[in-house]
Amino acid sequence: GDHFLKPNKMIFFVALIVSAAAFNKEGLKSGLQTTEGQLKLFNQWVNQEHAQYGTQEKKFRFRVFRKHLQEIVAINDAQDDYELDANFMAGLTEEEQQQWYGINITAFPAEIQEAEEADEHLLSMVTADSKLWRQEGKVTAV
Repeated sequence: GDHFLKPNKMIFFVALIVSAAAFNKEGLKSGLQTTEGQLKLFNQWVNQEHAQYGTQEKKFRFRVFRKHLQEIVAINDAQDDYELDANFMAGLTEEEQQQWYGINITAFPAEIQEAEEADEHLLSMVTADSKLWRQEGKVTAV
């Protein structure tokens, strides 16, 4: 029974290598040239990422993917220092990508409010030495 698993594992491994090779510099560039190529790359990407979308969401994600694909190809063509690829972020909007960069934009207003309150507290401590006690009626004029 064990020898039946080995060929299946080998086929699966070869399929992984082939699917991984689909997203190389030239594969992305040539796929971008036609709508059919774009759809093929998108469907490969969906399968690779195990993404599941409804019809409308899939159309939206395709447009997002295509936009990122154009950016990836342009950056890859402009330099040879590194090569970008279509990873899981290729189907995410800019806002969705920000969540993966460790930037939580929704936290900024609270953090700004906290910083302002801390600044006010510090300023009150710094200016406490110059408090005019006479104005508060604590000390009489000489």
